Amino acid sequence: MPVRIVTDTACDLPEELVQRHGIRLVPLGLSYNGRVYLDRFEINTADLAARLDGNTRFTVSLPSMGAFMREYRDAQAAGHSVISIHVSERLSGTCQAAQVAKGLVSGADVTVVDSGAGTMGEGWLALEAARAAQRGASKGEVLALIQELIPRVHLVFALHDLMYLHRLGRLGKAQAWLGTMLETEPILSCRGGIIEPVARVRGSGRVVKRILELCAARVPAGGRIKAAVLHTFSEDRALQLREQLERMYRVEEIWVQPMGPVVTVGAGPGTVGVAFLGCE
Repeated sequence: MPVRIVTDTACDLPEELVQRHGIRLVPLGLSYNGRVYLDRFEINTADLAARLDGNTRFTVSLPSMGAFMREYRDAQAAGHSVISIHVSERLSGTCQAAQVAKGLVSGADVTVVDSGAGTMGEGWLALEAARAAQRGASKGEVLALIQELIPRVHLVFALHDLMYLHRLGRLGKAQAWLGTMLETEPILSCRGGIIEPVARVRGSGRVVKRILELCAARVPAGGRIKAAVLHTFSEDRALQLREQLERMYRVEEIWVQPMGPVVTVGAGPGTVGVAFLGCE
């Protein structure tokens, strides 16, 4: 039975790759000023540029049951099984919502997978799973691949201001740093779905160097990687980070992109980082 990959818009996968590999997206909701927008479908990151001033309050909501059920029923009608890969349950209730929706679609062959991450940490799993499915891998083979890849996915990000994550209740272990970051930028990672503080850097010019050092602690320099360099209105630093990653590693695949709307309102402006996959 062919395998279809479903994921959510917190994955930050570029639209071109979503389309090329037949990945189906269910949108989270993003609310402000009394209106709910479907992430990536009704709002994009550029729309948020003037609103990330610290005054606009955002709320992120789960994908609707209907969105999940439509995707599962569509796959069922097409004779496909589904692997539904989602943002970590420690960051969102999306996995739980997917499980509930699965139970409401009688007879559908759906397996829900907790990515243990968000943004392109989740996105790499969905992308590599979809590529394997397109090569004709069975559902069991794709699921085994995902489990193999999970510990090889790494996220390292520098945030300009922790307040945005704090407002969404996603600060995790970095909560202890709130209010202590005067003239420094915190660098965070995501391990097992938990956001962890890993470094504090004084001076914007040192951020990229410290991110690279933290990357090397996860995959030694000279190793093979696939990487997505992400940012929120900080493209210059993202391009610098990409250039240095290409010098440090044997890069199989790399691109620079803005974070999606839901991730952007948590990260806040000035964020830069990398989600990368260590290749064996």
